[in-house]
Amino acid sequence: AEERARSLCSQVSKVYNYKGASVFLSLSIGISIARQGDTLADIYERADRALYQVKQNGRNNFQIDDRDRREDGND
Repeated sequence: AEERARSLCSQVSKVYNYKGASVFLSLSIGISIARQGDTLADIYERADRALYQVKQNGRNNFQIDDRDRREDGND
């Protein structure tokens, strides 16, 4: 997931010409890995939290939310 997210951010991040105007486009990605017992809401919440962290840190990047895994001691 990490390699793919890094590649996507790199590929998208550039200046595009749209109707004669230069428009910079970047990509911010929040990733959550599904765990046994997760609901869609659980996965979405973790991915949303990770995305918010990316945006706070300047955008055009990705973050994998592994907080639950770290708290469980499953590094």
